[in-house]
Amino acid sequence: MLIATLLLSFGNVTVELPAKVEASGLNLRLGDIAQVTGEDAFEVERVRDIDLGYVPAPGYSRLLYRARLAQQVKPQIPGVDITFAGSTKCRVSPRTRVVTVAELQGQARKVIEAKFKGTGVEISLTGGLRDISAPSGKKGVEVKARPAKGPAGQGVQGVAVDILVDGELWRTQWTTWSVAVWEDIPVLRVRVSKGQKVTPDMFQLERRKRAHGVSSRPLSFRNLQNAVAARELAPGDPVYARDVTREIVVTEGHRVQVEVQSGRVSATTAGVARQDGRIGDTVRVQLDSSERELTGTVVAKNRIRVDLR
Repeated sequence: MLIATLLLSFGNVTVELPAKVEASGLNLRLGDIAQVTGEDAFEVERVRDIDLGYVPAPGYSRLLYRARLAQQVKPQIPGVDITFAGSTKCRVSPRTRVVTVAELQGQARKVIEAKFKGTGVEISLTGGLRDISAPSGKKGVEVKARPAKGPAGQGVQGVAVDILVDGELWRTQWTTWSVAVWEDIPVLRVRVSKGQKVTPDMFQLERRKRAHGVSSRPLSFRNLQNAVAARELAPGDPVYARDVTREIVVTEGHRVQVEVQSGRVSATTAGVARQDGRIGDTVRVQLDSSERELTGTVVAKNRIRVDLR
């Protein structure tokens, strides 16, 4: 009889509820809100680990009643005498941690800067952001940005910033950024008449912001070789393909010399052009040594350079 009484006493567990409590994390356990005591440490831990569902979101609370908790908890651990004491009801509020605008912006900016590393870009946030109150988490809160989504060049970039609580995704905050590319482009120093040959000494380099939404690019010095003005051109203007007439130096179906560059190794072979091209244009070419088509840049009359980087 004495042994049975002792064994029974080791199965007694007391759960004492407070009137109110703050809980961390996303999932609520009985031990997060109540003081659980007993002589058998194993049984105490089993009771503490009973799942009570969700921790309320920031700005909200849950009201848990002692009688209902007893009905919910006792059947989960049969053979253990569980006594509920303390307050008849317990209001559970989330313990929170503020994710600041500076954190959100900082993480998003990092991935955009990484995407455009090595180029001159101007990055600005469009739209407003606010501090976010997040559950504090038992293990902490992490703020991580995903890779930027948007064109390889300038324009609008979207960056999703994930807020993780205890390693689990809690919320995603989207940020939108405007990216402007700055570059050195040749612009005219002098006025050029229609029909006049365009020469490199007519230009100077200026650093300008690339026009947004413009698909064509100003011609480089190389592209302007042997070009003739198709209309009158004003000082300070960049020159586009539509502004000049350029000689076709590679003709579709004609044989060409192909310079193939791979790292520090280069070789010259023969091939057939698959497109007409002017100096500086990108065209397709088929090598004699294979049926594979490659893409290269026209560098001179009947000469194409292919970079295999």
